[in-house]
Amino acid sequence: MKRYVLLILVAILTSGIATAQNANRSGFFLEAGIGGLIGNTPRNSFSITDNVMYYKCLSGAAADFGLGARARMNNHWAYEFKAEATIPLNNPINALVGRCLPVGFRYTSPEIWRNYSLYTHFNVGGAIVVNGGIAHSNEVLLPNLNYVKFGYVDGGERYGAAYSLGLGINITTHFYVEAVFDGQAIFNSYGKNGLGTNVYGMVGCVVGYRF
Repeated sequence: MKRYVLLILVAILTSGIATAQNANRSGFFLEAGIGGLIGNTPRNSFSITDNVMYYKCLSGAAADFGLGARARMNNHWAYEFKAEATIPLNNPINALVGRCLPVGFRYTSPEIWRNYSLYTHFNVGGAIVVNGGIAHSNEVLLPNLNYVKFGYVDGGERYGAAYSLGLGINITTHFYVEAVFDGQAIFNSYGKNGLGTNVYGMVGCVVGYRF
């Protein structure tokens, strides 16, 4: 009887180890997330009150979409390549950020219970932003006439470095969910602190599907 019990336990453990490896297998994946923008975001508008110019920087909610491929390295580690786009919901066209992350590594823990396991990942690459902020120019103040004439310079496309950090849980061998920070450092762009390298990104929750 003891031998049968031992065989059953061994079979269960062996099955658990094999199932845990399924969450770390090679293949393609799709991801979608929602969150909020943080950091030194680009200037996206300005206003004048009492002859003083004020900048407004990008803020609020954002959506994030990604696709990529993973290559299993061993039972716990995988290499991954992915491309992502962050879309600010209050300015989806003029503030789109695209990221290509060709270098990434993902660690998957041993199975916790059934198909559940924890994982973390780190990815690096490059980014392009559609609008690198704005700067005002040719400002003329005529207080006595209550008239203001001004113009602005569009920052245009800007480039920089990109990265992604995530911590999540595999729910099944296909579905997973994580807390993520998708960020970028955009060079020569106009942000809260003027012209320079502006670091910002999205903090939120991502749901993924592994094929």
